[in-house]
Amino acid sequence: MKRFSDLLRMNPPLVLTVVANLGLFCVLLPLAFLDTRLVTGQPVWIKPLKFAISVSLYSGTLMWLLGYVKKQVLARRVAWIVAVTLLIEMILIVLQAARGVASHFNVDAPVDGAIFSIMGLSIAILWIAHLVTSVSLLRDRTWTGPLSSAVRGGMIVAALGMVVAFVMTAPGFNGPVQFSPNGQPYPTGHIIGAPQDAPGLAILGWSTTGGDLRVSHFVGLHALQILPLFALLLSAFKISAESRILLVRALSVVYGAVVVILLLQALRGIPFFRMDSLTLGSYAACAIFFAGVVLFVLFRGQSRGMDSKLIQE
Repeated sequence: MKRFSDLLRMNPPLVLTVVANLGLFCVLLPLAFLDTRLVTGQPVWIKPLKFAISVSLYSGTLMWLLGYVKKQVLARRVAWIVAVTLLIEMILIVLQAARGVASHFNVDAPVDGAIFSIMGLSIAILWIAHLVTSVSLLRDRTWTGPLSSAVRGGMIVAALGMVVAFVMTAPGFNGPVQFSPNGQPYPTGHIIGAPQDAPGLAILGWSTTGGDLRVSHFVGLHALQILPLFALLLSAFKISAESRILLVRALSVVYGAVVVILLLQALRGIPFFRMDSLTLGSYAACAIFFAGVVLFVLFRGQSRGMDSKLIQE
């Protein structure tokens, strides 16, 4: 178990990002109960709290993943770029919350439009840094095995999940483009087919009346944790490394497909928990594909076991 001082020496920008955002969460948590103001139907400090947790989780995971990047110069540059862009993002989110206005998709006033544009630029830079890291890991042929497949799959699917954020910021996905008083086009926003302050789940805020792009975004980002965890869990079973790699890659494909399914469902204005025939058919196809891979692995393992017994006899 590495000490904090060791982690700080290895990756100071991301370690400090994690610590700062966890500290920010502790500071803002009481404000969420004391401040009665609402923004888009939710307590004003809910968004900074959610982003503080999300930034901590992403930064901590990326810090671990960058340890597998062979080019340490690249890893250090990515760490600093991500830390700076997330710092800018969090400062602006907290600033807008303190002002009692929405931080995202708010272009009502020139200052709000400028803040939103800066946030969009910083996240675009982060996405490029994430993509560069993904390419570096994909090109590394010296690191093999189930975990390496899971990390690569997680990075790719997370990059796909990040793309959903660009859909949210682009105007026109939620009907005819409308313009703010200062002439800036309104972005699509989180919700399609319902108002942006429509009723939603507690804390997460996901819409229960319209399609919500945040669901696909959320699921995609957490591929960074779920796929490597799946690879680690597989190590507890007595199956070959080749079979574990196959299962990890199959789950990566299914996971990426689920992100796309959730995105298309939201774009059609359908809440994430409602299943129309297209959504049900898509999920069924994913389940059949993964079940087929699992059966293939099981039968192949049994046949190899029988072959080894015949050889021994």
